[in-house]
Amino acid sequence: MPRKKQTVKTRTNKMINGCFRGTAFIIQVIFIITFLCGARQASGQVKPLFHFRDVTVTAGIMPSAAKIFGHGAAWGDIDGDGWLDLYIGTFDKGGQPNRLFKNRQGKFSVSEQKSVQVSTRTTGIVFADFDNDGDLDLYIGSMPQLPGVTGNSLFENTGKGIFKNISVSNGACPENFGGRSVAVLDYDGDGLTDILAGEDPVKGYNGSTTRSTRLFRNKGALQFEDVSAAAGVPAGIPGLGVAAGDINNDSWPDFFIASNDGGNKLFINDRKGVFKEAPGTAKLFEWKGAGGDNMVCGVAFGDLNRDGFADIILAPHFEEPWIKPQPLRLFVNQGTSTEDPMFKEITTEAGLQPIPM
Repeated sequence: MPRKKQTVKTRTNKMINGCFRGTAFIIQVIFIITFLCGARQASGQVKPLFHFRDVTVTAGIMPSAAKIFGHGAAWGDIDGDGWLDLYIGTFDKGGQPNRLFKNRQGKFSVSEQKSVQVSTRTTGIVFADFDNDGDLDLYIGSMPQLPGVTGNSLFENTGKGIFKNISVSNGACPENFGGRSVAVLDYDGDGLTDILAGEDPVKGYNGSTTRSTRLFRNKGALQFEDVSAAAGVPAGIPGLGVAAGDINNDSWPDFFIASNDGGNKLFINDRKGVFKEAPGTAKLFEWKGAGGDNMVCGVAFGDLNRDGFADIILAPHFEEPWIKPQPLRLFVNQGTSTEDPMFKEITTEAGLQPIPM
């Protein structure tokens, strides 16, 4: 069924205003900084372009975040006061549990809500309005390290930033799922936010069972169903990183899976909620040397050259980057041939050199 343009625009703006504007801005800032620093390093210029001041303590993040082994974080205005709040996930069950920090005009304090203080390896976090009630709910991708903790977890915002753990029997939080990465999208155009969740590539490691990326369709009332097979999401492709967005400007969301196993893959929505791999891109996105603990784990979409098309950035998770530094890789979107996107890697041309650790 064709969906109305106004619906798409309204829904997209709602999601951006709700949670992604800050994230997209941060991604672009990080890229610009990396690009400029790499270019200056290549030209022999060493005078710093940017000056940052560490406000972790003065803003109230520390010492509350000490010993949390942070491995994931997300921003979102959970109580509608106009200030972005912060959720940080721990990566070790022996550390502090996940923390929710409420922002009061630039000063953060730890929320005492026990519901969100889960102890599990949390790496994927997203704030999104899953029930269309006007406030942001919370979904995390994690590994079930402790008894009674599902692989991924869903928290309903019951109002004013108060969360209720509804992970059991909602369809989007399998018990045996080693969650790693999370993205949200309205893949079928029904006005409800769906979930794309990537699983850890190592089978048997902290709950990972299928080593697959899964698509959970939002049925409404905070209930989901796994539609991976029906939507064309192949089994057996884990996802240390996933990203969703409109790559070919047809107003339908596409997605990317960053994976050692099965390769890095871009999937295009056929406008009916079924995905196919973008032709001619598998070799382009291949990362030589990836394997074992040398993994591709980060992916983000962003229009970096402001031509109206979303470009792609890939980032590595290599075992010893201080021995052999690895660069970010940049792929510029050159538009479409028919409905299929065309990309070209411009990592070297853009000056994205490996930065020694």
